[in-house]
Amino acid sequence: MIGLEAVSYTAGERRAQNTRRERSLSDATPVRKFLLLPPLFTPLVFYSLSVYEPYEFQLFYFVFAVLLALLGYLPYVWRRNYASSFSPVDILVLLFLLVSVISVLANGNDLLNQQGLKLLSALIVFYFVTKSLISANGSGASESVSRFVLWSALCVAFIEAGIGILQNYSIELVRHLGYFKVIGTFYNPNQYAAFISPFVPIGLALYLSEKKLFLKRSALFMVSTIVFILPVTLTRSSWLGAIVGTGLFALLRQRKRLIDYFVLRKLRLLLAYVSLVVLLVVMVFVLYRLKPSSAEARLLIWRVTKEMITDKPALGIGYGNYGARYMDYQARFFEKPENVRSYSMVAGNVKYADNDFVQIFAELGIVGSMIFLVLLGVVYIMSYRRLRFGELSERAEHYLIGAMGSMGAFVVVSFFGFPLHITPTALIFFLMLAVITALAATEVRRPQAVFLNRTMAIVFVTIMILVVYDIPQKICAYRIWDEAFGLSARGDYKHALEKYKSVHDRLNGNGKFHFMLGATYATFGMYREAIEELERSKRNYNDPKIYLALGVAHEKLGNYSEAEKNYLKASRMMPHWMYPHYLMAKICYRQCDFAKARTEAERVVEMPIKVESEAIYEMKDEMRDMLWKIRQREEAGLERFH
Repeated sequence: MIGLEAVSYTAGERRAQNTRRERSLSDATPVRKFLLLPPLFTPLVFYSLSVYEPYEFQLFYFVFAVLLALLGYLPYVWRRNYASSFSPVDILVLLFLLVSVISVLANGNDLLNQQGLKLLSALIVFYFVTKSLISANGSGASESVSRFVLWSALCVAFIEAGIGILQNYSIELVRHLGYFKVIGTFYNPNQYAAFISPFVPIGLALYLSEKKLFLKRSALFMVSTIVFILPVTLTRSSWLGAIVGTGLFALLRQRKRLIDYFVLRKLRLLLAYVSLVVLLVVMVFVLYRLKPSSAEARLLIWRVTKEMITDKPALGIGYGNYGARYMDYQARFFEKPENVRSYSMVAGNVKYADNDFVQIFAELGIVGSMIFLVLLGVVYIMSYRRLRFGELSERAEHYLIGAMGSMGAFVVVSFFGFPLHITPTALIFFLMLAVITALAATEVRRPQAVFLNRTMAIVFVTIMILVVYDIPQKICAYRIWDEAFGLSARGDYKHALEKYKSVHDRLNGNGKFHFMLGATYATFGMYREAIEELERSKRNYNDPKIYLALGVAHEKLGNYSEAEKNYLKASRMMPHWMYPHYLMAKICYRQCDFAKARTEAERVVEMPIKVESEAIYEMKDEMRDMLWKIRQREEAGLERFH
């Protein structure tokens, strides 16, 4: 009898203890929410130095913000009653990261110096932390955290839209970071529009899910602000993305009526499909006609990228290597005269493929691109099944449909841009992925999840330590580098070189740093040192200016054949660029190779002008004078003259 009482007492005590723990975690839900705020504010955090690549400082901030959220997430993982499901989406996300790491190693790159891989790692950790904090401890907590996350993200998009409206009326609240008028805190209107357009369906979902009139009006006002500024950006892909995302939201919300209306009437369903296809074709054609040169430039990029894919179809050229490899393939593409005639005026110094799917295919090959496509398919199948067969509350259903519409808009934008490869916009994709996966999860395997969640937490902490460990040193080194760049721009090369050398070890492997140091060496007359640094910069940074600087350095050292090779490479990278041909004409003229000098000079004189400047007309005038001198000597019957 005493034994039974003891067992009964023990069981009751355990139930009470579990109840207290669940209450403690439920009470901690507000704390959980705020762990996600620092990463969500990444788009609004900017600091620009001359030497920073666009969004590089935001990457540094985002990495630290994710680490902070991860450290705050650990106490919940270590509690016995912590629950988080592990879905097929999670497995595919981890596989995508694994393939990215393998592709980098297979191409001989340094893992710890690969900025693109660092961003991807931080984004995936952010996805798991966000998804786990949303899905843990019941549907009520999931709705609460999802609501908080979506409202916070919408507020960030609203602030960006407000900044854009003020910029449109020439009111600057932030330092202008680019050459365009309306860009928010971004560097380009395309990236700015790609960030705010996926929030249209999110705002509609929050408008429909809220009960209080003030919150409904707030959501509607925020969406209206975003819709108001989108046309000003003149970004066709974002317009299309907002339309498709909103349409997907409306279709999913009315799915039951649509199923009843169409499925039972096959002719109506067929007409609906045909009408949709025709509408999309007409929209694409109209949007193309708005800026045909931009569309042709994308077609050139995709044709060149096809050659990259053909070279390494299985695992690609390595994640994050696209910008460092593309210009070599473009130079090879323009070796054919017919390609020069067709595409020279739309060629540019390309760092991204302007299509995330194409870029993933080039960087990760068939394996990585298939994983990514399957991931998108599984997300939508899992979500639709949850909507059709699951028992979601009305509010959770709106959140799920809104996130699906937002991801739909993001996918459309990804066909014409590179939002997955820059920090502020990629953040939105992984945020929506986390919300969808958390809300669409059908079960929570509590006993099995404890060990798995703890193991994953340890793995994520290790990953973030590897990502973060050298960033504080790099931030300090970047400041010194920026000072060196300023000194070099003012002509103080001696002190500039001293500062460059002081951070050389900390920035070793940064191609842009090696290029700028090499260019400073060349300007200071230290040509051998310049060649060494410029050759090093080509390993992970590719720019036609590298080859111009190499050509100048070799020419000064008397290596004329090497100089010509580098000038030729620069001219093939950017066939509309006059300067390499101008330098080629001058070096051939000095070597008394008048036939070649005449060919290059005529090319400069006849070349159409893409961007007018005084220097362009000066080069053309100088080449006309050179042609006149060559003709004068030819008429005099002299093969050489001094």
